[in-house]
Amino acid sequence: MCQNLNWQSKVLYPLSKIAYLLLFLILGVSSPPLFAEDRQPTENIPFKLGDTNLGLEADVFDFDKEKGFLLASRNVIITYQSYKISAGRLTYNTNTKALEVYDNVTISQYGQSIQTPYLIYNFHTHSGKTGPILARFENIQMKGEEMILGHDFAKINKATFTTCHDMETPHYKINSKSIHIYPYKGHFVAFKDVLYLRNFPIFYFPTYVFGTNTGLLGENSPIPEFGSNEMEGFYVKNHTGYFMNPSNTGAIHLEWSESYRFGYGITHFTDLSSENRVGGRVHYTERGDIEGRVGYEHVLWKIIRKKSDTSGLFSSFDISEPDIKSRIRLLWTHRELNNLRRVSYKPYIQISATEIDLPYDIQLNSDINWSQVVESDDTPFTFTKLVEGDKTNLNASIRKELPLSERISTHLGMRYMGNFYNPGGPWTRLFGDYGIGYQTKKSILDVTYTQRLHDKGKSPFFFDQYRVIETDELGIYGKTQLGFLGVAADIHYNLETETYRRVDLSLIFNLDCMAFTFTYETIQETFQFDVTLI
Repeated sequence: MCQNLNWQSKVLYPLSKIAYLLLFLILGVSSPPLFAEDRQPTENIPFKLGDTNLGLEADVFDFDKEKGFLLASRNVIITYQSYKISAGRLTYNTNTKALEVYDNVTISQYGQSIQTPYLIYNFHTHSGKTGPILARFENIQMKGEEMILGHDFAKINKATFTTCHDMETPHYKINSKSIHIYPYKGHFVAFKDVLYLRNFPIFYFPTYVFGTNTGLLGENSPIPEFGSNEMEGFYVKNHTGYFMNPSNTGAIHLEWSESYRFGYGITHFTDLSSENRVGGRVHYTERGDIEGRVGYEHVLWKIIRKKSDTSGLFSSFDISEPDIKSRIRLLWTHRELNNLRRVSYKPYIQISATEIDLPYDIQLNSDINWSQVVESDDTPFTFTKLVEGDKTNLNASIRKELPLSERISTHLGMRYMGNFYNPGGPWTRLFGDYGIGYQTKKSILDVTYTQRLHDKGKSPFFFDQYRVIETDELGIYGKTQLGFLGVAADIHYNLETETYRRVDLSLIFNLDCMAFTFTYETIQETFQFDVTLI
């Protein structure tokens, strides 16, 4: 299955280094400068823009205090923390607040750079622009006709970008009419895009939205999905995203499968604030199935942490990531497919907490939810109820990591699954987890033993029982890379029944900037083909 291009990442406020290198002049600087006294040429002159300290070097300085005009020329260098701007000439007018930098401008940080003939910015209007740009980062290269700068966004016109090392003859590239960067919102939006393999155009897609705050994860790939599974048979799916503004995004779905024939649908998300989101989805198939959902989510507790992400294109991003600790969800669904059954929640209320730090480096995860549930068959044009009732879940887990060395670590954990039904009574399980892992730069091996400590009852709902762990189990996950070829396996073996509950196998072929993955999963007998940009 051709999956989305791995451009997503679990971030709500990513700030692209493309924006970082240019927009630090905008986002962190907004007041007129107060310059130091006249200095000799080539000496590093500190000056201030608001509360921001910068350094300025040049062979020639000319500063008119009465007119408020500064001219620096020949070997101009501006330093700000780890950023460096080099150019041939710089002018700044304290009256108009206009900054102009010319002649082979290079903005760099840690070996990454943006090159442009000129940079113009006005601190009064909070607007500016550059000439043609060439950006080179760890794993992304980008060209653009110009960059338009605003107070809280940047727009790159006629852009081309790729993660391949060779910008002139890459394995792939994407041409976009424009790319909009919204640093505060965490959006990187490309409009009117064409995907090229070598120099051959393959797919056109009107919009692509980067960033998890869009709600479009897995919903907006320029390449259709191909695959097969037990329910749908062979299928082809395409998701075309749309972008209304940084708070309103969505996708239109078109698909075909052997079981459900042609299908159509739409998904939309609206961010009311950084803590509140509403969204909905509706989907219809030619066979007569209608399914969908509406929902609301509120973040109860989050912690902002800065870190770097290494997945796909986002390894070129600096991230200030909200670590969501707790949230509440309200959901209403109609006949969504869940483990071979149509399941409706009317409504679904959930309060969850994830990765809560307890004493002695123990982590807690918990989930409490309640819903009225209707389980129905998969017959088209009809609605036969199989089971209907209330369902309450009290699920929790604790886990403690015990590193043995730099490469070897162990963990101890316990999981409780308390499900209570009307009708049906309780269905409770308690498991103990014991694991050991070994990791190098190219290989991972994790072995986990899960012991059933307590069990009671049985779920009246079929979708609850579908291929879940009910016995002591041995889990093995391994992944290794041998040159351009990678192999991964995730195997779960029930020790009491002596059967394999789940076997997932992947074969990965890596090129310079692309990976092709062939995957088989025993759950629903799924075959997948993925294309990932790396």
